[in-house]
Amino acid sequence: DFDTTAYQDQYKWLGGDARWLVLDVLAECLNDPCITVDLFAYDLDEPDFIRGLQKLGNRLRAVLDNSHLHKQPGSLEILAAERLIQSAGEQNVVQGHFKRFAHNKALIQKKDGKAIKVLTGSANFSLRGLYVQANNIIIFDHPEIASKYEEAFNTTFTDMQGFKHASIASQWFD
Repeated sequence: DFDTTAYQDQYKWLGGDARWLVLDVLAECLNDPCITVDLFAYDLDEPDFIRGLQKLGNRLRAVLDNSHLHKQPGSLEILAAERLIQSAGEQNVVQGHFKRFAHNKALIQKKDGKAIKVLTGSANFSLRGLYVQANNIIIFDHPEIASKYEEAFNTTFTDMQGFKHASIASQWFD
């Protein structure tokens, strides 16, 4: 957690369109009280993104990875999880992993309870994911696609260990 004001020019250049897309979709969510967010996050340490998620309050549900890499002393994911639990409520934050990682990265935008848009891609919601590594961000502004992500989220949120047996995990979707 640090003031990112001094780094905004560097972040804009290094993060390019990916940073803009992430922050724009988050701003859409914050600006419309009818929008709720379901979040899959693996690495989660980008301060501006975390502060935005905190502002959602209980309009956020999150599945956060807690593999051994994210439980090391000093891990920023520990602090991020604590902040989201405090702002969203303990019932809205699930931590866990599958066999090794929960390496998902997706923000599902829902309006009036229905999934309408998904921001996903290879970029983690982290400083390295957005500003150091060569990653991508994709937005699906398509309710049918968003509903598949929502089904995967709901299955994971309620039964992460049973996910591999769920229908959403056992077939291909065009």
